[in-house]
Amino acid sequence: MVKHHCNRDWQDAVIRGMYLTGKPVSDICAKVGLTTLTVNRHLAKLRQQWLADSQEEHAIRVSMELAKIDHLEETYWDAWEKSKASRVKVAIKQQGDPMVVVEKTRSREKSVGQTQFLEGVRWCIERRSKLLGLDAPERRQIFGAMTLQVYEQIVDARDGPMLPESTVEQLTDNVTDNVTDVLLEEIVEGEVAT
Repeated sequence: MVKHHCNRDWQDAVIRGMYLTGKPVSDICAKVGLTTLTVNRHLAKLRQQWLADSQEEHAIRVSMELAKIDHLEETYWDAWEKSKASRVKVAIKQQGDPMVVVEKTRSREKSVGQTQFLEGVRWCIERRSKLLGLDAPERRQIFGAMTLQVYEQIVDARDGPMLPESTVEQLTDNVTDNVTDVLLEEIVEGEVAT
């Protein structure tokens, strides 16, 4: 192998560029004059750096989004408070030709606030919780048909340690005529626990 340059920065740049353009490791080795093992070590370090950079970038993006949500929530709260303020209502009664103001009345109206601002606050809280991963997985119950084979496995399990006794009792309580609805737990977005 011929070493074209001893400059490590040059080697790193060439390795990175050739790897990102899909060149085989053998071509990279020939270009930079290094062994396959050395080039693979360089590539492993590059992948680690890219992973660390992407994780840092993700953390920065999440922080930016959280700051935006915090600002938006503060704006919603301010709008909510303003919407609860009492308002002055002025009524003007006019008569005649030309119109002349005959009566002018002022009254104060109390406001209960505009609920769309609270909906905005709720959205901010939900979105923040989702970004931070604070929401627990939703548990849903679904029902499906149990075949005779599954039923026999449950019955056989009564005699052996195949399933915990409480599970066997819960499932066999639902059995009717060798076909039954069995309680399954669905954990978020359609994944069924087995």
